[in-house]
Amino acid sequence: TGHPGGSCTPAPATATTCTVTGLTNGTAYTFTVVAANAVGGSAASAAASATPRMLIDPAVPLPGGGTASVQISGGPPSCTLTSAQFGSTPPPGAPAGATFPQGIFSFEATGCAAATLTVAITYPTALAPGVVLRKYGPQSASAPSDTWFTPTGAAISADRMTATFTVTDNGEGDSNPTPGAIHDPFAPVLLAAVGVPGGVAPIPTLGEWGLIVTSLLAAGLGMLSLRRKVQVRDDGLAKGCRQHQECPLPVPPPPR
Repeated sequence: TGHPGGSCTPAPATATTCTVTGLTNGTAYTFTVVAANAVGGSAASAAASATPRMLIDPAVPLPGGGTASVQISGGPPSCTLTSAQFGSTPPPGAPAGATFPQGIFSFEATGCAAATLTVAITYPTALAPGVVLRKYGPQSASAPSDTWFTPTGAAISADRMTATFTVTDNGEGDSNPTPGAIHDPFAPVLLAAVGVPGGVAPIPTLGEWGLIVTSLLAAGLGMLSLRRKVQVRDDGLAKGCRQHQECPLPVPPPPR
């Protein structure tokens, strides 16, 4: 049971956890546990405190118009979102020919020491088929430089409206080395299609019907050649019979 509100019942009864829903973001709550059976309930446990923490910016402007909703969770009570914005100019090193239809999102947060944050961005329209999620920054704490890479936990929702990823303080993708401070550029990216290298012409191939017709022609030519061989043999035998006034019967091969 929670105060000023909220409660849950473990299911099954042997479960050791349950989820309290409907709590107000940023509000401090205290919780106690009571065990109950057919005889009655136990005394309440000692109170434990918790504060739901989700950093929310419901309307961040997009470069092409419209807004996106940003939710960041997983940080301690001290974790504060100081900025969240979309830009149109990607950091250096983007893949050649890549485009950024939703712009490049970046945020800064402080007071998030050793925290792993989950970031969910909901766009006003569905992400295009073929879009991949990329993050810019150090791919690991020991990476010598910033690069574009696929972030851990990157996912697109079934309706393709929401992109989700994670970032850890001083870990993968955090571009700010200060402990507790996180700076994290991220973007849905459309990569350029891979074409035929310049100067290399593709080799033409026959379609299905072309292959069938070619096979029939080859079979016809084979039958015609066989008939010509038989005709030549028959003509030779007939000529020999006329010259010798008789035609010897073919002698079968001896049995083996």
